[in-house]
Amino acid sequence: YFEPFEFDVSGLLKPKANLLVVEVECLKEKRVTAKKQVLGVFGNWDVISSYRNPGGIWLPVQIVATCPAWLGKIRFTTLAVSPVPRVRIEAEVLGRSMPGLVVNFTLKPDNFNGKSFILSAKVANGKAAGEYYLEGAQLWWTHDRGFPSCYLLTVQLNGSMETMQKSMGGEGMKEMMPKKQMDRGIAVSGMAGGKSGGKSGEPILVSPVPMVSMTMDEKNLLTGIRTIEVQDQFHFFLNGQSLYLKGNNYAPSMVYLSQTTPELVAKDIKMFQAAHYNMVRVHAHIDSPFFYEAADRGGVLLFQDGPFQWGYDHSIVEQAVIQTRAYVNLLYNHPAVALWSVHNEPLASGIDLTRPNLIDAWRTLITNLHWGKPEWNHLVLDPAMAEAVKALDPSRPVNLGSGMACCDSHIYFGWYGPEVDKFAAWADDTLKKNPHELKLITEFGAQAFPNPGLTRQMLGTEEITKMPRQKMKLEYMWQESNMNRHVRRSDYRDLAAYIEATQEYQARLLKYHIERLRILKYAPNYGVICFLHNDAQPAVSWAVVDVERNPKSAYFAVADALSPIWPMTKFQFAPYKKGETIVLPLYVANDELKAYKAGLTAAIFRGEKKLFENSWPVTLEPDMKTKLIDSLVFKPEQEGEYHLKLVLDVSGLDRPIENWTI
Repeated sequence: YFEPFEFDVSGLLKPKANLLVVEVECLKEKRVTAKKQVLGVFGNWDVISSYRNPGGIWLPVQIVATCPAWLGKIRFTTLAVSPVPRVRIEAEVLGRSMPGLVVNFTLKPDNFNGKSFILSAKVANGKAAGEYYLEGAQLWWTHDRGFPSCYLLTVQLNGSMETMQKSMGGEGMKEMMPKKQMDRGIAVSGMAGGKSGGKSGEPILVSPVPMVSMTMDEKNLLTGIRTIEVQDQFHFFLNGQSLYLKGNNYAPSMVYLSQTTPELVAKDIKMFQAAHYNMVRVHAHIDSPFFYEAADRGGVLLFQDGPFQWGYDHSIVEQAVIQTRAYVNLLYNHPAVALWSVHNEPLASGIDLTRPNLIDAWRTLITNLHWGKPEWNHLVLDPAMAEAVKALDPSRPVNLGSGMACCDSHIYFGWYGPEVDKFAAWADDTLKKNPHELKLITEFGAQAFPNPGLTRQMLGTEEITKMPRQKMKLEYMWQESNMNRHVRRSDYRDLAAYIEATQEYQARLLKYHIERLRILKYAPNYGVICFLHNDAQPAVSWAVVDVERNPKSAYFAVADALSPIWPMTKFQFAPYKKGETIVLPLYVANDELKAYKAGLTAAIFRGEKKLFENSWPVTLEPDMKTKLIDSLVFKPEQEGEYHLKLVLDVSGLDRPIENWTI
């Protein structure tokens, strides 16, 4: 569904008018637990209703005239960034083999002012390729580490007039070429090696280029110069700098991708930046080209899932490998794409997580934790896809299966699994016995209703007692039984109050997990990625932003908890017992590359009354492990709500950083 396709219609075209008809097919799977189509979350998910069929043509269809030779795939690879950036550029040349063809590569700054570079390579055996030093080039960074400098790469296939005449015949060539281009030709020359500089904004000419007379084909793409290295499986280094990963999962921008616009995804990227995401997991789908360009320009790394979700039929391997190669080739040049993950939760065939039950939950646990025999999806399908990725792109890490014991972890304390506070014991035990499972957490969360306006549209009523429960479950993905475990609908008579309670629960749960995981930064946790950022359709879901891009309460809680400098504690999610002695360890985090002097103040309130306050001097080292400062110990005498207010006054920042915990 994501790959541009083409057909040669040369022999079918008629003079004057032609009718172009393209038929596409997207079938409803007979067994969603053993799927035969590659649709990712569009085909089977608990955040998109099965009532929606996303199939169809969702980008423009064009008739394109070509010369006898034309450009195919383009690959831009950063080989090194220090001491001088070094890149490799490759261009595939298709069609008729012709002597004397040359490909010119022009790198021009896209979102900043800087040097341009003009490079070239001769065509041989259907390919033009070269390695080039780009002295003075600017690097691509995530928005929290620098500026995401993007370049527009223009690739031109050039051939001599004489070659074209021999290939096509003079009259045929004249018919397809504008007179201006025939008359003027194009000349480019320069010095080899890329060390000859010009003034800022002037082209740098690299490699000698023969005189040519016409451009036979041209392609433009957005790219950037950066390296990604990974140690200990999930410790990321961007351009040689250690980077702690923070972010969220990204659902399809819209359930019907034809509705995705540049303006919509630009808003998404701004919300990512404001919430301090430096990485977003593109959850089991390939999105619109608009999204990838926006991520490039916005400086947000992408944990790119393949379009594979849960269980598949055994007949799909060949097609799965073909489509895996297709998405790697499609997205290869985007600097934002940092990692390939071939399959989300490769479950045993027969399990359907859109309608969870105890048997499926047990089989899922066995599969993911490898307590039993690994299933076919993980043993056969995933390795075949992973090998295809590695063969095409050795420059990026490859994750075999998201949510599997060998890879990144998914945890759902407070939703599917045990209560939220069980996470603390699990984390302590995992730290001792299997710290690998804490290295990168890429799913945790809880459902919440969207804001009242959209909820009323979905319900068709403002009365909570008249809620169409079956419709809400089938069309809008509400998991009623799970939500009732944590926020009982029967406790509320007012719809707005119920919506607020579900959003508050979601916000507190996400804050709890984020802070608990950040306390383990680099020991052994390398990143925290929530589930989920956005909805692709109106829904009751894990998203912190609804389909109309209105934030829920959790969006702001996540944004605070992911702040680069942040004070925090380990708090109990459920109410403490009256008379219980409460111990609150106090921590500070600094993800920035700068050192700071700061003062930490902690105060306990009951209502407006301050019960306790203390302060400590703090040194924040650059990109440090989260630091334990001290612990507060107190024993509440009365029932009620107590608040812990942490204030970190950082020298050099405009205002103090505050964290309130109930």
